Amino acid sequence: MGRARTDVNMDMALELLGNGFTLKETAEQCGTNPMTLKSRIEELNKEESALLAYDKRHFLDLIRTKERLIAHMTEDKMLAAPLSSLAQAYGIVAKFDQLVQGRPTEIVGMMGYLMQIEKMEREGKIVDGEIVDGESEEVSEESIDQ
Repeated sequence: MGRARTDVNMDMALELLGNGFTLKETAEQCGTNPMTLKSRIEELNKEESALLAYDKRHFLDLIRTKERLIAHMTEDKMLAAPLSSLAQAYGIVAKFDQLVQGRPTEIVGMMGYLMQIEKMEREGKIVDGEIVDGESEEVSEESIDQ
């Protein structure tokens, strides 16, 4: 049976190391020994590598899915499809492009504000420019300017 695992405040340790403290000084501040701290840092590095590998696989999955969608969009299918379906497919492909490029997919600023108003009108929450259900969100000028 091995020793009990020592708890180390890794947030504090990483901050100290980032501020130029040595491994020994950081271990003393965290109440542990340098070998334990080094071991915890190596564990974090392994976890980070696994997360980065997942991100790469996820990125490739997005590209493959987009390619598959596009490959199945034949001229005949596009002519036979309702316009709403084509618009939806275009939106999906555009969203894939944004994700692959690392750009945010949510719409903010004036366009987001106008889309929210349009959505509320479609849902019947706004009639003739008036909110009918009595519930509304405060919209500041700052959120519109974003």
